[in-house]
Amino acid sequence: LLSAALVSGLYTIAPSAIAQSENWCQIAIQSHANNLGLATIEAYDLCLETEGLPESGRGMVFHQRGEAKRELGDYEGGIEDFNMALPLVPQPEKTYAARGLTYLTAGDYEQAIDDLSIAIDYAPEDWVNWYIQGLANEAAGNTRAALIGYSSALRFGPENASIMLRRANVRGGLGDYKGAIADHSRVLAIDPDDASAYNGRAWNRFMAEIELEEALVDAERAVELSP
Repeated sequence: LLSAALVSGLYTIAPSAIAQSENWCQIAIQSHANNLGLATIEAYDLCLETEGLPESGRGMVFHQRGEAKRELGDYEGGIEDFNMALPLVPQPEKTYAARGLTYLTAGDYEQAIDDLSIAIDYAPEDWVNWYIQGLANEAAGNTRAALIGYSSALRFGPENASIMLRRANVRGGLGDYKGAIADHSRVLAIDPDDASAYNGRAWNRFMAEIELEEALVDAERAVELSP
């Protein structure tokens, strides 16, 4: 459901905000960057025991430990850490978004949508929040809301082929075949060898009963690229 390349590190707090001279905090940050799993959790635990760690710093450590737990599949533990972080962090929208992403990954789509709505209220032009909320709405079957999410992500963010493909799928499902064809064409302008875009454009051309010869060419190209 989620593109790792797209969401990796999106809600990471700047390490300098957590630790400057605190050894365990520095170790936790380095362990997390190196994907050391449970060792990262243990280092964050010890970081939280550091004397003199300010409240905002504690909030950021809870946030980062929540990220690490989600990456390990401990969604409940991650959510608990984000709950602890929220009253303490200086940018709660990042923590709402990270908790929403965790709910989404865990399959709790309605909670994910709610958290991303709060994050969007804080930062209405953050394209990532719109994208993640679009994913949650699509998974929940809220097709028109998903379309709004993907369209807003593309409005505020970069020309992203992954988001265009998802919007094309939603548009096709809603019967907007020409809109879907346009999105698939935009994807192919970015990546001329995207088999899924050729396949999707062929399907939408057939469904719209337009450009049928081009649809056959698209279908053949999709098979060539992904036999």
